[in-house]
Amino acid sequence: MSLEHLWAEGEVVTRWITFVRSSEDVLRCAAIEDMQEVLIESAAFARQGRLSDQDALSLAVLAREHDLRPVFVWDILMPEEVMSQVSKHLLELDLTAFSAIRVRDIGAAAWLEEYFPDKSIQLVLDDGNHNLEGLLGWCEIFGERLERIVLSNELPRQKLEEYCTKLPVKCEILGVGRIMLFYSPRPLLSKNFHSKEGESALWIESISASKESKEKPFPTIETMHGTMMFLHKDRFVLDRLDTLWEAGLHAVCIDLRHLSESSHAASDIQNLCARLQKGDTTIRADWPNATLAPFFKSNNSTAQFYRLKSKLHVLRDETCLAQLVAGQNGEYVAYFTLRPFSIEEVGSIVLPSGEEIPFPWESFQDTFGNTLKGCQAEQLVVTPWIKKACSGALLRAK
Repeated sequence: MSLEHLWAEGEVVTRWITFVRSSEDVLRCAAIEDMQEVLIESAAFARQGRLSDQDALSLAVLAREHDLRPVFVWDILMPEEVMSQVSKHLLELDLTAFSAIRVRDIGAAAWLEEYFPDKSIQLVLDDGNHNLEGLLGWCEIFGERLERIVLSNELPRQKLEEYCTKLPVKCEILGVGRIMLFYSPRPLLSKNFHSKEGESALWIESISASKESKEKPFPTIETMHGTMMFLHKDRFVLDRLDTLWEAGLHAVCIDLRHLSESSHAASDIQNLCARLQKGDTTIRADWPNATLAPFFKSNNSTAQFYRLKSKLHVLRDETCLAQLVAGQNGEYVAYFTLRPFSIEEVGSIVLPSGEEIPFPWESFQDTFGNTLKGCQAEQLVVTPWIKKACSGALLRAK
């Protein structure tokens, strides 16, 4: 399928994008016809960044010299104190060479609107942004400054096609790369490793495993920004993109950082893109790691939600008189009434476990200690203690 078919004449097309850490990476990317953009990570601003600020700026200049759009990656999540420090640091840098800034933190995106009004924003929304209404909301908030949205790996292809069609900005997905399972801003590895005297451990890699996970080897990285754990298999959807291109997908990220030497981030990018251009169907089989495409066909993660619902959910009908809201062992039980009823109607208490116990008392008391033979709706009443009674249980009619 030709790129001209996908985009209007004269529009810059970015089909593939990737991370770069070295001049060799930049030169490899510049030789790829369908790659016009590269992602550059400074260690101070990116979770997996390994470059000094100066090296990141130099790579941006080199990328521009080879007709590539350099994008500055600022993907750390920050509390207010850290945000203040990092943003001050960013103001000290000359980001003239960068075409856009990629952020994950919404606060950082809002800050960029004020302090870098000339830079386009790429918003990474791959975590907790699954519905179209929410995505449209971010598009409305950031308006014309928002150049692109990175969509979640948990969206199935049908949803991705819909979003690419309906969102007013360009969309990007991860085509191949690691799947992050866990992130914490805390340093969880360094206490188990000892650096040499005077040396700061800013990058630690290890393999994590547990009996609960059947000893599966989860790659784990700690940087100055926290600890990240990844699935032991790579996400791979490069062979399933045809309908997404047709729907208007703008870019696919090829993340080879974990397969490259530490000084590089895109060691084999040229060969991979050449095979993609030829329509090579053996790429997945040849991939050095096991691969999978979770959620891409369908996302059934909500299918088991019914199992999480309380067994009492279906019992909240016209026979439900009140809900137990509090209790003190050996002293009292408190109820919040749901409708008017008399004491003669009361039959039993149904516990969250489903067990039913008889109601043993012949009256209630209000909060002033007055005896009640009947209750009004939305009233707080109490009885003496009932064995096994607990919050959440339901008081039901006979």
